[in-house]
Amino acid sequence: MKSPYACDPTDNEVPCKIWYKNDKSFDVPCFCALDGKNGGYCGNILGTQEYQDSKYILYLQREKSRCHTLDRSNFRSWLDCSQEQNIENIKAAIDWNFNITHWPYIHNPETKKCVETLSLLSWTNIKAENAITNAVKVSVLIALTTVFAIL
Repeated sequence: MKSPYACDPTDNEVPCKIWYKNDKSFDVPCFCALDGKNGGYCGNILGTQEYQDSKYILYLQREKSRCHTLDRSNFRSWLDCSQEQNIENIKAAIDWNFNITHWPYIHNPETKKCVETLSLLSWTNIKAENAITNAVKVSVLIALTTVFAIL
């Protein structure tokens, strides 16, 4: 089975077979792609090249992090304490993780956009949450500056 690991979600008796070595494999369920075409994709792609690539990118991002050890897997903290100057690299790592986690739903642009909107761990929502947090910080700073200016 080759990427994107398409399968038939209408027959639960026929699972996806993921080969991680030439002679070793494991079965995973097939999930509906939610695209209205009765197609599906393997629900998990552990052991595939895509999975390995995503984990490597996440590893590199964690290594660049100045975050506390307990925050190194917290994507939201990467925007505050990462040594990464290129926000695109942070976005790529978060996107890879999203894609691997939601593999059956990323192959149709409309479905992917819907799932990104719902997922708290999508770049769209992490970026939006960070913008709100920064806006609140600025508002508090302005309020404190005003109060101290009056005193």
